Amino acid sequence: MTDVVITGTGAVTAAGVGTDQLWQALLDGRALASPGSIDPPAGMPPLAPVPIAVLDRFEPREVLGAKGIRLLTRESAAFAVSATLACREAGIPERHEDAAEIATVVGTDTAGLHDYVDLFATRCDSGTHEVNPAQGPLTGPNTPAAQYSIWAGVTGPNHTVSGGSTAGLDAVDLARRLLLAGRARLSVTGATDTLSYLPLALRASGAAAGRPGAPFDQERGASIPGEAAGVVVLETTDSARRRSAPVLARIGAVHSAFDVDPAAAARRVLGEALESARVSPADVAAVICGAGGDPDLDAAEAIALSGSLARDTPVCAIAGSIGACAAASGVVQIVLAVRAGRERTIPASVGLRVFDPRLPPLAVTTRTSPLREGPILVHVLDPSGRAAAVVLT
Repeated sequence: MTDVVITGTGAVTAAGVGTDQLWQALLDGRALASPGSIDPPAGMPPLAPVPIAVLDRFEPREVLGAKGIRLLTRESAAFAVSATLACREAGIPERHEDAAEIATVVGTDTAGLHDYVDLFATRCDSGTHEVNPAQGPLTGPNTPAAQYSIWAGVTGPNHTVSGGSTAGLDAVDLARRLLLAGRARLSVTGATDTLSYLPLALRASGAAAGRPGAPFDQERGASIPGEAAGVVVLETTDSARRRSAPVLARIGAVHSAFDVDPAAAARRVLGEALESARVSPADVAAVICGAGGDPDLDAAEAIALSGSLARDTPVCAIAGSIGACAAASGVVQIVLAVRAGRERTIPASVGLRVFDPRLPPLAVTTRTSPLREGPILVHVLDPSGRAAAVVLT
């Protein structure tokens, strides 16, 4: 049976545009959040500044050119830039005339929400004559997948997966299934999420005590909201062989699960992923996890990881650097895992000062260290109780 492999990666994060910027920020141990806010929609009160990790060095035309990008939403532009970078690395064209053999699968949590709230608030505040009719089609979560496929000329299967932080890994699973079913030759797959007014307003109303953006730390208080897009080019081994494309990693398994107890969901998904990939816990070289400083989620993830892996398995959390980027987090973690495997290096977990002694023991990285060869596990846990994991070999 043929496998599904990764032949290209791309990312846009608070570290900048491209995987090199992301990798260097993590090697340098940089925390990229700073106090900021989101411009309020018409008639809504401004928000007090809070720590956020935003795409403040992001100019889409530098990668995409000027043609056809005027109406791209921020989430769509971030995805399109990441996809273009991934296609370049994979050695496939950035744009096509009618590429029916290429699928587009995008995970997102809040794409379209900013435009929806802005359109609705403008209507309520100023009346229908002030509403921009072109904004209507931009308010759906499927906007990034639709806009990218139009811009790139990709006419194969087009899917959007929406549902919390695991949506990015769920998108990878869906794309993998499409490829194995022969419905596409390759897939531009990823996730994108940017910050919007409403979630930040809700978050501000329930601000937690403690230090933000400190994964597994004894003084952690909350995760830091972040913006990002991450993309991987997926194709079957047969397709990659025919193109003589370099294989960056193989998708050994993808699993997701739900439980009202997040720790139970995480334990289940970790066990299923390792079993499907035929990887023993002792063989796992490292884990790139989603912990970002949320007291309850970090505890649940620590319980699951500690009970599923060898005690000395390095665990790296990247949200302390680039923020917790909703659905985009999981795909950015995959991008990082591919780079870590290539460089045989695992970065430090930015934001961790003193590991919480109330948590089960974990070998969370506190400095950049050599990484042995072996499978790398990517894990994401959502507050809803949904968990997802990918095994890369």
